[in-house]
Amino acid sequence: SDALKHRHHLYCSMVHTLSTDEGGLDTFSASGYERFGLHQVGEVVLYTEWAPRAQQLSLVGDFNDWDEQANVGEVDSFGVWTVRVPASQLKHGMRVRTCIE
Repeated sequence: SDALKHRHHLYCSMVHTLSTDEGGLDTFSASGYERFGLHQVGEVVLYTEWAPRAQQLSLVGDFNDWDEQANVGEVDSFGVWTVRVPASQLKHGMRVRTCIE
């Protein structure tokens, strides 16, 4: 049917995108924990999240008085958002949440 062909086309398109942009499906799915979530890199904490339909993504919490505009992320063409926060602003035990619009 046409609907099944359309879904197969979408699947093939996504596999192609993962192969060209993310190193393949195995790399994308097996190493996600190394890329996504909170990671300290030097003096910066990176928060990375896949949210392809989000209009905006920010990190909020005790460290920025829950201000949704203080730490807004940047998105790549694949829908992966990255928020950068100076490591000095985050302390153990602080409450942190993701705000997605």
